[in-house]
Amino acid sequence: MKKKPRAVHILESIETFGSLLARSWTPYVDMAEQDNHLLIKVELPGVLLEDISVTLRSNVVTLEGIKKEGEISPTYVCYYCVERVYGKFRREIGLPFLVHIDQAKATLANGILEITLKRMEDRRGQSYQVPIQKAETSSKL
Repeated sequence: MKKKPRAVHILESIETFGSLLARSWTPYVDMAEQDNHLLIKVELPGVLLEDISVTLRSNVVTLEGIKKEGEISPTYVCYYCVERVYGKFRREIGLPFLVHIDQAKATLANGILEITLKRMEDRRGQSYQVPIQKAETSSKL
């Protein structure tokens, strides 16, 4: 005899359901370089533009935000499966090279956040001859 799946009434599982809604999650990221630009693509389905923050500091991009829960059905609905996650997220992405902070761009379309960063030329180990000009007067320190 085949066993019927047991429907879970929302009032029976409010504690479990609530913990699923409250937990944090981590979005998936792809990162690639092309033509001296770094492209970072982040999967954020169901996250609104106003609920996302992108910060660039030193060699790290920080993504923060929240995926708000969908409309909760009436209390008489039985859930057979709850797999979607909601709640806050935070992800720090270390960059493989220095970038121009002031040229960073980000767009959000169809649940994909695209961050474009221009590569900064690595000048470590290079020398630069500083031109010396004759001063009118010497400065006093």
